[in-house]
Amino acid sequence: MITLRSLLLLTILLAFFAMGVGKCSASLQQAVDASVDGCIIIMRGGTWNENVVIDNDLTIIGGYGGGETVISGGGFVGYGTGDDYGISDSSVFTIDHADVLLTGLTITHGGVSPFSEYGSVSTAGSGISNIGGTLTLNDVTITGNMATYGGGIYNYQGTVILNSGTSIEGNSAGFYSAIGEYGNGILAGGGIYNNGGTIIMNEGSSIAYNTAGAILADTLGSTTSGQGGGIYNDHGTVTLNRGSSITNNEAGLGGGIYNNGGTVNQYGSIVSGNIPDQIYNV
Repeated sequence: MITLRSLLLLTILLAFFAMGVGKCSASLQQAVDASVDGCIIIMRGGTWNENVVIDNDLTIIGGYGGGETVISGGGFVGYGTGDDYGISDSSVFTIDHADVLLTGLTITHGGVSPFSEYGSVSTAGSGISNIGGTLTLNDVTITGNMATYGGGIYNYQGTVILNSGTSIEGNSAGFYSAIGEYGNGILAGGGIYNNGGTIIMNEGSSIAYNTAGAILADTLGSTTSGQGGGIYNDHGTVTLNRGSSITNNEAGLGGGIYNNGGTVNQYGSIVSGNIPDQIYNV
């Protein structure tokens, strides 16, 4: 039987099947807004410059028709000065108490004006901010995002599951200061800031080359003020299953994981090569 719900789902799928870079007739946010619980949104390869808010249960699948599907927030893009950084006023994805599955996406350039005269950035989860939701990531890359808390992901009392092919790499909890000053506040969770929630890393998932700390424009390299290069676990639970890895992250304390009153379960995972330590417990 054809129902109104199935017709709506078909409409959303057909809209994205027809989309191509430079000739889009709809945005991802428009498709999300039109969806109902249980919908599947399929996206072509290409780059979509959006900040997406999701408050209903759905699945987003990238890579239809071949090629990489990139969701770019328009924020942090790398070293430089002034306009080289760009400005984004929110996370690339915000999950608001929803059950969301993301597959085959690259999530990048989240961050609010990270180059600052006084070194002040006050964002949480520039890549993904998960507020009380259940987020599952399959074959997702989160890279090149910057925030004060959770450069890649900020998880507030929700659950984040990293499955095979998912990498959180090259994100930062930090800022760049043009005048050589650190500014105020703790910079925590370059890869993930877990605030009272649950993080599960399964086989084939990785967190690598993330940093937590201020980087001064005149030295381009200080990470002494940050905590939790890979993960900052704030009274939450982190489970690292066999075949997962946290490697080559850097912070002032807790290069791999900074565990603040939470629980870290390791079952054959790899936590190595982090600076200055692997897991720091307080």
